[in-house]
Amino acid sequence: MKWGIIGAGRIAHRFASSLKHVEGCTLQAVSCRTLQKAEIFQKEHHALKAYGSFDAIVNDPHV
Repeated sequence: MKWGIIGAGRIAHRFASSLKHVEGCTLQAVSCRTLQKAEIFQKEHHALKAYGSFDAIVNDPHV
């Protein structure tokens, strides 16, 4: 299952960390209000994509 996370707060970090332990799950994308924050989150949690807007992740057909 491919997941996308909107926002990079404490709960998002906890959720992304938990996904690493679930077989068959991929953190496909993360979005934040700024691309810089999304890229930091992406690197920390090994997401495949980072977006600087919430619309972008909602419109990603792979999420």
